[in-house]
Amino acid sequence: SFFLFMTIDLLYPIGGGSVMADDELRYSLRSVEKHLKNFGKVYIIGKLPSFLKDVVHIPYDDVDRSKETNIYKKVLRASQDETISDQFLFLNDDHFFLQDFDAPTFPYFYKSDLVVTLQRLPHYNLYSKSVLRTAQELQQLGLPTFNFDTHTPIIYDKHRFIEVMTKYDWTNRYGFVVKSLYGNSLKIEGVREPDCKLNYEASKEQIYNVIRDRKVWSIGNKAVCNNLIEVLKELYPNPSRWEI
Repeated sequence: SFFLFMTIDLLYPIGGGSVMADDELRYSLRSVEKHLKNFGKVYIIGKLPSFLKDVVHIPYDDVDRSKETNIYKKVLRASQDETISDQFLFLNDDHFFLQDFDAPTFPYFYKSDLVVTLQRLPHYNLYSKSVLRTAQELQQLGLPTFNFDTHTPIIYDKHRFIEVMTKYDWTNRYGFVVKSLYGNSLKIEGVREPDCKLNYEASKEQIYNVIRDRKVWSIGNKAVCNNLIEVLKELYPNPSRWEI
């Protein structure tokens, strides 16, 4: 029953593209403090926002043209860190919890299938090409093609990440979508959950309607407006232990 006391660390990759001066990370961490339990340290890989304290910073520059490959390289670099827990929860700075979770048992959420996803994506964008390449690679290997690239955190096992993900060819312009490649390579049985990402300006009432009954929600740059900031402040009013 030692699992009762198991904790896992958290990993956030941070780039330079925030349109909110990294405030999304501020509210994400507040949502962690409010809703997550049994986690250890917070690791930040990439850029370190100035308002943070008591986190472990791994400096890392994005050098690849592919956004997906940059994410892969950051997770790989973190996985090679001796101090991070064997399993860790990977979060993006715009992931906000709405329900309570135990970090070590966080579910592997997926939304539909990569092949189905492709039918809804525009053919010409880089992300579509990454999804297509991932689906083709998995199919060739006789592996499942669930779409784990939903806007929720995911647990990575650092040893299995290194072992499995380095076998693929990341030199291609489009890379692979990381969560789906990982989850399906390990044949993880996920939990189907509708994705919740807001990517348009909305009224406060609309935002609350969108996120009602959801477990985790996320935002895109187009959603950033005063109403959104107000909702974040209402949901997550208390500074977290990592804010200066």
